[in-house]
Amino acid sequence: MHPTMCFPWAKMTPKINLICLVLACATLLGYWHVQENEFIEFDDRMYIVDNVRVQKGLTRQTIAWAFTSDYAGNWHPLTWLSHTLDCSFFGLNPRGHHLVSVGFHVANTMLLFVLLTRMTGALWASAFTAALFALHPLHVESVAWASERKDVLSGFFWLLTVFAYCRYARKRRPVWYAMLVCTFTLGLLSKPMLVTLPCVLLLLDYWPLRRFEHLAASNHIGNPRKIGNVFTRNNTITLIQEKLPLFVLAILSSVITYVVQSEGGSVSSIDEIPLGERVKNVCVSYVAYLTKMCWPGDLAIIYPFPANGIPVLQACAAAAVLAVISWYVVKSRGRYPFLAVGWLWYLGTLVPVIGVVHVGMHSMADRYTYMPLIGIFIMISWSGPILADRIRCPRVCLFTLSFAVLGVLMLCTRSQVRYWRHTESLFNHALTATESNYIAHNTLGLSLERDGQYQEAQSHFEKAVAINPAFPPAHANLGSVLGRLGRLDQAGEHVETALRLQPDFVEARYHLGMIQLRRHQYRQATRILADVVARKPDFALAHRNLAFAYVKAGQYADGVRHYRTALTLAPDQHEANAQFGNVLLAAGRSKEALTYFYRAVALNPTSPEALNGIAWILSTCPIRDLRDGAKAVEIAKRACDLTQYSDAAILDTLAAAYAEAERFTDAVVTVKKAIDKCSDRPKIIGLLRQRLELYVDGKPYRQGNDGVECE
Repeated sequence: MHPTMCFPWAKMTPKINLICLVLACATLLGYWHVQENEFIEFDDRMYIVDNVRVQKGLTRQTIAWAFTSDYAGNWHPLTWLSHTLDCSFFGLNPRGHHLVSVGFHVANTMLLFVLLTRMTGALWASAFTAALFALHPLHVESVAWASERKDVLSGFFWLLTVFAYCRYARKRRPVWYAMLVCTFTLGLLSKPMLVTLPCVLLLLDYWPLRRFEHLAASNHIGNPRKIGNVFTRNNTITLIQEKLPLFVLAILSSVITYVVQSEGGSVSSIDEIPLGERVKNVCVSYVAYLTKMCWPGDLAIIYPFPANGIPVLQACAAAAVLAVISWYVVKSRGRYPFLAVGWLWYLGTLVPVIGVVHVGMHSMADRYTYMPLIGIFIMISWSGPILADRIRCPRVCLFTLSFAVLGVLMLCTRSQVRYWRHTESLFNHALTATESNYIAHNTLGLSLERDGQYQEAQSHFEKAVAINPAFPPAHANLGSVLGRLGRLDQAGEHVETALRLQPDFVEARYHLGMIQLRRHQYRQATRILADVVARKPDFALAHRNLAFAYVKAGQYADGVRHYRTALTLAPDQHEANAQFGNVLLAAGRSKEALTYFYRAVALNPTSPEALNGIAWILSTCPIRDLRDGAKAVEIAKRACDLTQYSDAAILDTLAAAYAEAERFTDAVVTVKKAIDKCSDRPKIIGLLRQRLELYVDGKPYRQGNDGVECE
């Protein structure tokens, strides 16, 4: 046998298959309640809920978009394709999306166990490592967060790459090397976190594959005393050269990622976070991850970078801990090579996300530990039996303790999964688990604003601004909710503050346009919103409100054009369909308007605006074939029930429907109620009185012919 192929390679046995089944069942039990969780406000809206391209499913257009887009400041085309496939099968039902992620996590757990078993032959240490990986609550974020599909997907290809590499190292066949390059590429296309994997393969060459030793032995056949240090220049160069294509791919992926994230504004500048603060954060984060691994309490979706910086003493203490551990594992590498491999695995694989190049608003994130903690789990699993032998602890006690630890971790994981039920529970927990978390306040405010709880949303946005006055999204969102509450001057101040802090902030410009729209400054609103859609052409809501502003400004052609664009980008928005129906109705295009009103009702059967539009056309359209009095009465009553008979326009429609159905007494009574609701609107009262006269004379009303029936 070739000396590079002499590492253990266990075959699949019934015992291994049984352990795989147990691991799968335990993982499913730990994550069972994830299927009850909703999409959350943070990233899920951007990645899935509001992403019309993803919602279209797997098409040529979405494939092209996935490979060419820098949407959301990332380039991970395979992850986008994964989301599009989910939408093809499950639509926007979060249950399917979550269960697919759990399925990947189960597959990763079993793959990790089989790989470690086949490489080392250590069945129970491998099983314990895989169980820690499966059940540790630090991994809940990667599995329970729909937007973090990239973690479990890239982890799947990470482990497949290791499998292909082990097969190649054993068989030395080109087909396995081709498979290695293919799976590595797919992993990079899922998430660039895999850029450190070639270095991990070098660690595996040292242990457990021991390829450095085997190369040294092959170079000194017949004279083993000359082997000496296995890390000779020739050995190292040989194994690095073997991985050169992987290093090239990793460098290419790193460059693409940096460029995309920089252009997306995600990379923090040195002015924002000085180099000294970054170095301190690196040391503290490495130790914080270890602390949370040992005691997984106070886990949060976001850990904001400390506004006042990290204390020097804390950073020095963390650096000392890292130095001591590193010294010990290097010193013990001869006797315990798994310690050095596990520790360097942990340190090395965190490098892309540890914060030297700082991306985002956070100091650290639980999801970053998905693959790195495997190194620490290996250290624990292989050290346990050695430590037990030293203290003469019976193996049965070691097994009992292991099962107890795993049981506790499973309970913690199940508890952590429940926090991900919806945005409010998740971010309220984040506020409890962290201090001065302005990002959590901002996200809670967004969720409450979407639910129409504007006062509560305002409170959270104000807290976010108070904690970090230099955080543009909080100012912009506070301006948005103040605008909804009618406090337009204050709203304008906060939006302008957001734009001063971040001049290219598109969402803040959109909120400024909405403030002008609420002020009835339609010309100014069209100018600002037109600039917004020019900067962000796929902003469906901006197109819709720009269309509304154009219509109010009397520019119907431009309004129709932007409504069509908005509905092309987001066809499932019932409000946009209803609004466009009203525009078409005002333009005299009743038949086309009816199509959009029906589409709006199909999307939302409780939309009073759409129901009112349908009933109005069925009651008043000059085209005989489109009128149906009985049906109009039924639909108008539904709209009145939804508005508790308080909306004058819908009462007007019901009166017209009664008249079309020749129930003129009911029409007279109903239009009088509509008049009573408009005591402060004399122009509207005048129109309603004209219709009242028609109904008194036993005549129905027709669009565009006040006082005259038109066939």
